Amino acid sequence: MAQLAFTDLLGLDAAQRGHVRAIYEQAFPVRQREAFDSLLEAAREGDGLTLVATEAGEVVAFAALSRLKRVACSFLEYYAVLEGRRGGGLGRLLWAELLRYLDRSGESARLVFEVEDPAEADADPEEQHTRRRRIRFYERLGAVILPVHDYVVPNLDGTGTERMLLMWADAGGDEAGPPRADLRELVRGLYTEGYELPEDDPLVLRALDGLARGG
Repeated sequence: MAQLAFTDLLGLDAAQRGHVRAIYEQAFPVRQREAFDSLLEAAREGDGLTLVATEAGEVVAFAALSRLKRVACSFLEYYAVLEGRRGGGLGRLLWAELLRYLDRSGESARLVFEVEDPAEADADPEEQHTRRRRIRFYERLGAVILPVHDYVVPNLDGTGTERMLLMWADAGGDEAGPPRADLRELVRGLYTEGYELPEDDPLVLRALDGLARGG
């Protein structure tokens, strides 16, 4: 593996940004994708970061996150490695650089992110395996699944909703996840900031009610 270089999305030329877009569109289904230009807009306005890994000038992986205001952490919205380069350690290297970047920036190295629930793919054993493998990858990096069992998000293409699991990583030592009071604010922030839903939206109320019941 040649030496990796890391830069944000704004530091790429037009062709390289096109390669990031290609990885993005290949790695995530339409229901989970916001407009690619919104990643650029968030970077320009300082509301988000897309960290890109390149190898000899070729884009090989990226991570896109936004900063939550309710709690001191970042929402890792997208994380992807170029198809054909997965399984070779690029994902681990990008993760380590992302945490270093946050530390250098003086930001909290606490990340929350969504993963697809293997239980929601009960008719597709291959998809179940893929989802479990993805969760194990993040667990090896130190992430844990949060006890939020009614977390259902709107599909970004307007086609319905999808149940997801939430994972948490904290390079600063809060490895088990935030306390329950902070967890409520975290979930509320994901919905209201990440998805721009009102606080009284049924999806928000359902998730918070699940937390209140201990699930």
